[in-house]
Amino acid sequence: MSTAEVPFEIVHKWQEIVNIIAEIVHVPSALVMKVEPPNIKVFLSSESHSNPYERNELAPLNTGLYCETVMKTRQSLLVPDALRDEEWKSNPDIKLGMISYLGFPVSWPDGQIFGTICVLDRKENSYSELYRKFVLQCRDVLEADLRALARLRGELTRSEAYLEEAQRLSHTGSFGWRVSTGEIVWSEESFRIFGYDKSLAVTLDMVVQRTHPEDRALVQTTLERASKEGKLSR
Repeated sequence: MSTAEVPFEIVHKWQEIVNIIAEIVHVPSALVMKVEPPNIKVFLSSESHSNPYERNELAPLNTGLYCETVMKTRQSLLVPDALRDEEWKSNPDIKLGMISYLGFPVSWPDGQIFGTICVLDRKENSYSELYRKFVLQCRDVLEADLRALARLRGELTRSEAYLEEAQRLSHTGSFGWRVSTGEIVWSEESFRIFGYDKSLAVTLDMVVQRTHPEDRALVQTTLERASKEGKLSR
């Protein structure tokens, strides 16, 4: 699941979470970080005043970031004042003035690391036990969402497998059209029926031309209507 995309609905929910964390904990930065080797990405950043971290910003791994230790150890990390800590006084976040840090690991249900959820401050901050529990509870919400996402992806994969097998047994093909990108997706059986290699780039014209002549006009009209509706919805 480490390469799975997080749907917009969850991203929007998490954005609200980091915004609330920053407000309640009174820090300039609350982040959800995502590991994307060889980088770590600012997946979400609180929309708080004077937050120096930008969403989708990338930083190389193995540079001593706070979050790297959290991901490697799978343990929480509290650094009250990096300037007084020999281990952390040279870490890259110091350049942004972020001298205190509290972070927790975020994992996929299969145990693979997703990234971290963390808060950073420009002043010494030990983060009260209440704040630590609050951020930890928010981490649990993120992981619950990832578990739900994994279950959904698993159900979709099984459904696709059942559909593919049904099409194989009935010798029936199907296709899908992503209106926003123009991409045409043929089922496995469609390629077998027409004897095409799966690397072939399928076009709408190919779909129409391979439709039964009696159904071709209806298919063409349906595709045109779907195209107009898709453009209006964007």
